[in-house]
Amino acid sequence: MADYTFLSLKKNLILLLFTSCITLHSSAQFIKNVKELNTTGTSNSYPFDFTVLDTKLFFIAAGNSGTYSLWVIDGNDASTTMISPSTGPLNNIPNIIAYNNKIYFAYNDGINGMELWVSDGTAGGTVLFKDLYPGSTGSYPEAFTVTNNKLFFMGNSIDGERRLYASDGTPAGTIVIKNNHIRLFNGLQDFAVVNNEIYFSSDNGTGAGNGLWKSNGSLAGTVLVKPDFIAATSPGDYAVMNNKLYFSGFDYTNGSELWVSDGTEAGTYMVKNLSTDGGGILYSGEPINLKVYNNKLYFAGRDDTHGMELFVSDGTEAGTQLVKDILPGTDGSRPFSSTIYNGLLYFVCYGTQELWKTDGTAAGTQLVKSMPDFARFAATWNTKMYLILGNAYAVWQSDGTTAGTTPIQLQNTANPVYSLNNDFKFKEYNAALYFSGSCNSITIGYEPSKLTLTALPLKLISFRGEEKSNNDILTWTTSNEINTSHFIIEQSQNGAFFTPMAKREASGTNAGNKTYEYTQHTLLNPGGFYRLKMVDKDDAFSYSSIIRLNRNQPTELRGLYDVVNRQIIIKTPGSIECRWKLISQNGEVLKQGVFSNSIVAIPVSGTAKGTYFLFLHSGSQTKTVKLMIF
Repeated sequence: MADYTFLSLKKNLILLLFTSCITLHSSAQFIKNVKELNTTGTSNSYPFDFTVLDTKLFFIAAGNSGTYSLWVIDGNDASTTMISPSTGPLNNIPNIIAYNNKIYFAYNDGINGMELWVSDGTAGGTVLFKDLYPGSTGSYPEAFTVTNNKLFFMGNSIDGERRLYASDGTPAGTIVIKNNHIRLFNGLQDFAVVNNEIYFSSDNGTGAGNGLWKSNGSLAGTVLVKPDFIAATSPGDYAVMNNKLYFSGFDYTNGSELWVSDGTEAGTYMVKNLSTDGGGILYSGEPINLKVYNNKLYFAGRDDTHGMELFVSDGTEAGTQLVKDILPGTDGSRPFSSTIYNGLLYFVCYGTQELWKTDGTAAGTQLVKSMPDFARFAATWNTKMYLILGNAYAVWQSDGTTAGTTPIQLQNTANPVYSLNNDFKFKEYNAALYFSGSCNSITIGYEPSKLTLTALPLKLISFRGEEKSNNDILTWTTSNEINTSHFIIEQSQNGAFFTPMAKREASGTNAGNKTYEYTQHTLLNPGGFYRLKMVDKDDAFSYSSIIRLNRNQPTELRGLYDVVNRQIIIKTPGSIECRWKLISQNGEVLKQGVFSNSIVAIPVSGTAKGTYFLFLHSGSQTKTVKLMIF
């Protein structure tokens, strides 16, 4: 048997392996492709906004049409189905939300404009909920937020202004409750929520200016909290501590500082003026990334001495202090993403590209690890934190230690994993972590993927190949085929892009060892790269490592008919000129040409079925090959 080498290619990474055996480990993680939604070659579906409702998982993704549609998984990955209409302009659905046992979302069907739709998880039950702005213009509903048993959102009215809507789940009960311009103030995709009320920015009570408002979903319960005030001027989030709302605010006298509100005008005030700008510079203290930890508020902010650093507040002026000056200077470390894990607050510093942790004290604020790029927290699952790094979108994991903060480690692939979507969030569903994932040996582009703690029951003991008598002979041995459906043999000329060539049914019930064989003419894959796609009966699958067969340089002219692609393949001993003719049985020359590469493919899809003769002449060699075209 010829020597062979396993290769795996991703972003110029080449790994040399010599066996392929998938085994289960107690702490192992495995990545699986849920389903390839965009099958148009190298395109991506970019799934995002994974949302669990009852036993179903909903998400947004782009199928073959390129239109972002609503998809659902009903209990198992094989049920993954698009349920929104396939018509309408591109980039249709911006986000979804679960409310009243249904999914609500904005969608443009190309007729009514962008309007409010609803779905019960079936294609037939996915319909227009209410045409808020009749005609093709659309109301563009967004900022879906659920509280107080109501669905809140913003939408255009017939005069084009953004209005505040509330819905009780019926078209008749979906009404405008603030008939003046409104704005989000927390920099996110939804409204701030405290004590079953939403908070937002609008006018100062006279129809002009700015003010902080709140609403419980009724006309009478939509009231002005503080006039002549701009809430949350910094593009950060908000936090709720002790039933009070903390956020950044601007009162036209001081800059953007830390404010608190209990829902009354008297109880809405500045906690502390971190940066004493005096003239009311809009962005000064700039508190962002607010997070409640151990009944205190932690945030990134600026004072008169430091750049943007980590601060803590107990809600009082005296209790609002710098935690630690991580990067001395006027710029600062700029903490911007945080999560609570194993009793500590972890945060990423944009200015230093580092992961830090804190127990709330200066001494307990410690560097975990420097990272190659800034990161975002995506999830905490399987006793680990998951992060997406910078513009490369590589997925990392961390157990809170330096050594345990690494690119994600998976048992069924040696290739790195990447995640790119609109919200950079993962979602746990059915004991797995779902996300938009790209992994060279598992997915084609960014597709719905999942991390699991169990591999396919199948174990691939070996996968080998040899070239013999102008044929590629592949053999593989498996064990534990408890739920295995079939194998797909894929080939490649360069080791990067693979094409399915054949399918072999699995025994499916074999608990012991089972050996399979596949034979193909060598000329059909001159590169000699092969891999196996091993598919379970529930459509989960995994790939073997890639093997490459050693190729002996041919010493004679070769020609054959490739029935799969309806083409004639000719190979020469080297890159020397070769003349060829395709001749019918009655001697008529149907095609002819000349080439100087070592191999050429000649399409014959328009040629009638029958027997033909291929005449070849190269150097001192002349050869005639009899072909059956069918």
